[in-house]
Amino acid sequence: MEFKIWEITTEDENGDQNTWEVYESPTGQAVDPGGLHADQWYESTDDVEAYGLNVVVKTEPTDRTTVWSEEEIKKSVQDSARSYGAEAIPETLKHWLS
Repeated sequence: MEFKIWEITTEDENGDQNTWEVYESPTGQAVDPGGLHADQWYESTDDVEAYGLNVVVKTEPTDRTTVWSEEEIKKSVQDSARSYGAEAIPETLKHWLS
């Protein structure tokens, strides 16, 4: 499945900014690839949350994409549910939990 890559920019209380990438599925859900931690899933890119006390100041699409297999998506959703709880998984993705 092809995901569109978005850039999310956050700002801390000192005005310092940080930008990272999230991936948007063809059906609109967004995943923040965890790197060292489990991926976090959101209903949309508008729902992506900043870390700590930072606030999201900009969300914009890029012209880049990435491809994930169904197996990668299922593993990501299941790992995310184990780390953050099933309630943290968007309803539209909960079918991957069974």
